[in-house]
Amino acid sequence: MATQTKTRELRIENPSRDLLFIMARDIPLPPYKGELVFLANGIKHPKSENREDNIRYYAECAEAGVIPNSGLTLEYDCFSKSFKYKDRFVESNPDVLYETRIRTLESVFAGNRDHKVTIELKAELHEKLQYYELLNLLISNNYHLYQGNFSFKTSPYSLKLIVPETRIEFELEKELKLNIGKDTSQKDRDKLTEWFNGLKKSVG
Repeated sequence: MATQTKTRELRIENPSRDLLFIMARDIPLPPYKGELVFLANGIKHPKSENREDNIRYYAECAEAGVIPNSGLTLEYDCFSKSFKYKDRFVESNPDVLYETRIRTLESVFAGNRDHKVTIELKAELHEKLQYYELLNLLISNNYHLYQGNFSFKTSPYSLKLIVPETRIEFELEKELKLNIGKDTSQKDRDKLTEWFNGLKKSVG
């Protein structure tokens, strides 16, 4: 009778920007779905509706040449095995000062950077070269990996999702967490565990 393997959880507290980039670059297994959220210059969107916080956010974006409340989404296409444009948005906030909104319009007309760039994976990632190039392009343009997740198939023969799944979740300066599902093969468990422990050692 086979021994039942339990779900395992590994954590790293307060992951740095560099660590999250290394994690995303060096994942040892191809994820079958995931999402990566990058923020230009690491500028965080205000979580409250406080007018002063919003004015500060707009001012930071204007200073950095970033379009506030804007986003670009790129999606991995399993047929062409490449990343394609999905959608883009720009929202306005009538509560900020007129002068700040004018600077926002100037950023739009100047063709400056979107505040948030999201990479969506909805198929198993096999084309790693384009993935690496996209990560490096974002980092070289001062986009900070802020939060996201990866999910991995627990069995190469399974056509349906087995819960609990093997999954990575992370948020900058908060937590990097790896959950290894109980149905994950021993080979993949060992590979993920060794890789995650290597990340832990790199932060001391």
